[in-house]
Amino acid sequence: MNSDLFTGTDRTKVKKEETDYYEGVLERRIRPNVPGVNESQEEDWEKILKEKKSKEDERPRMVTYLYNDVLEATTAYFRGDTLAANVWINKYALKDSQGLIYEKTPDDMHRRIAREIARVEEKYPNPMSEEEIYLLLKDFRYIVPQGSPMAGIGNNIQVGSLSNCFVIGNDGASDSYGAIMKIDQEQVQLMKRRKGEEG
Repeated sequence: MNSDLFTGTDRTKVKKEETDYYEGVLERRIRPNVPGVNESQEEDWEKILKEKKSKEDERPRMVTYLYNDVLEATTAYFRGDTLAANVWINKYALKDSQGLIYEKTPDDMHRRIAREIARVEEKYPNPMSEEEIYLLLKDFRYIVPQGSPMAGIGNNIQVGSLSNCFVIGNDGASDSYGAIMKIDQEQVQLMKRRKGEEG
């Protein structure tokens, strides 16, 4: 059945109209040389593309490292402790969704965190410099961020929460089917976001 039960609208026709509309929008945005686009719009489009390209050229290129190179460097950083090196690589090193690694040692991570904190500090009176913050983080000497902040602060590659642990539960009795399912649903959402939980 192609019609909406409540309004009697023919969904096939509406879907076609929506598709035509969005294809037209995309056509005008992606391909400036189509009919209906005047010369000034084409010039604007070319200007936007040039600006975007120049911004991309100015942006520093991110270097990726091979896993074995990172493991060797990180094991040396942790003075031969391969367990610490593996945990750091798997949990806290800056990576993308394809598993490419962008940090070679925890020192790189500390630089990333210091850079982001310094960026925020600049908005306030008497800000700490990136180097001052880095020296507090360096070698896990004075400040040791928890896991999620280590993975998330300054991470522009993947979205994640900076909160480390959550306490979940219900007020009152939690032994009904509904209450159990509610807690399960909350845990699934937390695990989906790579966070630990207590409760």
